[in-house]
Amino acid sequence: MLQTIKLQANDNSSFIEINLNVANMSKTIDNMIKDLRNDNQNVPIILNSINSNTLNKVIEYCQYYIDNPVTEDTEKQMVISKWYSEFCPSNYGELCNIIRAAYILDIKPLLKLTYFTAANTFKYLSPEEILKTFEIIFDIKYLSPEEIRKIFNIKSDFNPEKQNIKDTPNEWYELHEW
Repeated sequence: MLQTIKLQANDNSSFIEINLNVANMSKTIDNMIKDLRNDNQNVPIILNSINSNTLNKVIEYCQYYIDNPVTEDTEKQMVISKWYSEFCPSNYGELCNIIRAAYILDIKPLLKLTYFTAANTFKYLSPEEILKTFEIIFDIKYLSPEEIRKIFNIKSDFNPEKQNIKDTPNEWYELHEW
């Protein structure tokens, strides 16, 4: 008989019963299970920072990973595999939720896959497109010159060569009699 554990997401959805091998892919859940062994093992683990949709995606990934083991040699193939590429969502919010869940649950292979997907996605975007994707409002025209210098750590408006020219007195000015 396979041992199972119950998980519950933060949106009070019904309990999800999963195989212990799948649950043990998460170092966080594995540690919780070890702590519960002394108490009551039938107590469900409530994951307060993960919603049910994200939790189901993480469980789907872990189940597939257990059923189709990846070795170090085939790890690079994982990112170009059809299943893995279809698994990663194109929706940035959903991808970020999965990255956060993988980080919280400490699932290294899922983190690698989602980091790669995010990096590969952003590789071709301009800074403006990235700001728009994450709805970050950063309009430089509303900043004062002092704020811009502070943000970008600008010590001088001139490079060293131009600074020397600026600091050198003008000969024509010196020669002119006012």
